[in-house]
Amino acid sequence: MSINNQHRPLRRRALLLALSVLLGLTLAASARAAVCDTTVNNLEAGVPATGLFRDGSCPVGPFFKIEIPPGATHLFFSTLGGTGDADLLVKLGSPPTSLATSDYHSTEPGNFEAISIANPPAGTWYVQVYPSATFSGVTLNADFAANETEVQDGIPRPNLSDVQTDGVQYFSITVPAGAANLSIATNGGTGNVDLLVRRSFLPTQAFADLASRGTSNIERIDIPSPQGGVYKIAMVATAPYSGVTLVATVTPAGGCAAGPANLCLLGNRFRVEVNWLNQHSGNAPGVGKPLTGTDQTGYFWFFNQENTELVVKMVDGRSNNGHFWFFHGGLSDVDYTITVTDTSTGAKRTYRNLPGILSSGADTSAF
Repeated sequence: MSINNQHRPLRRRALLLALSVLLGLTLAASARAAVCDTTVNNLEAGVPATGLFRDGSCPVGPFFKIEIPPGATHLFFSTLGGTGDADLLVKLGSPPTSLATSDYHSTEPGNFEAISIANPPAGTWYVQVYPSATFSGVTLNADFAANETEVQDGIPRPNLSDVQTDGVQYFSITVPAGAANLSIATNGGTGNVDLLVRRSFLPTQAFADLASRGTSNIERIDIPSPQGGVYKIAMVATAPYSGVTLVATVTPAGGCAAGPANLCLLGNRFRVEVNWLNQHSGNAPGVGKPLTGTDQTGYFWFFNQENTELVVKMVDGRSNNGHFWFFHGGLSDVDYTITVTDTSTGAKRTYRNLPGILSSGADTSAF
């Protein structure tokens, strides 16, 4: 009995040792499984994938995929930075699992690798950052190029067509710093076209800053206060289309400063003022007091701030007819005159409501 008691601590220690070894092996296996993760991650053109690493004992590296639309003229992949030795393996349609199964590869010493593919077919392209040896801190970049047509502010590009479903045409416009708005629109023709927009890089169905996907050719994207730079536009043929017009317009910021007797609309470009005479009290004069609404719409009161007398709206309609539009809706029958000033050009327009009348108006060629 005493002998058995003496051996129990030894047995416990042996059991604990066995458990610790088993746990260590399990953790090591888990760590190797995590390092050798074969998940395929999405890669966005122009957006680096950073901080990539892999133990050289792992047979494969991180996997990525990128969608390339029709019409691309070049496809680029590159790696840089970090330590160790990473290679690049690229394949169309499925992940490249080895050098032999890749369509393109770059196997220079170190982490500076580059692949350029001319006229790449549309589809899903896969890339593996392969561990020729252990590496860490590596950055992967991808981008593609296509033929682009530069459009000018406010000048329509008519009679555009594409007979291929999912076909893409690319355009670009340069927007100066400090602009109040960028508007991109399509209209007219037959079929179905969608609009995609992205700053600095070509947009795709998967990656775009903004998109307009209607069921016709009437599409519009507005970007208030856009950053300066090049904006790239994709017209995607959801269905074949023809006779479509594309217009991109930049609304420059104006010099209007909001005050107690005026509104500023469309990026402070247009100043709106109202003067009135109250025929019900001996033609007593007054000025409209503004109530701010949105960048396009505002209000005026005459006698009491709780009682709105006038609604005004300014619209950049140049994508439709080359003009800025002004709308006003009156809720008062006093004699008043609306004065609208384009602070960028100095041009003015006036609109009068005669005494005893409740009037509204729409001027689609105001400026």
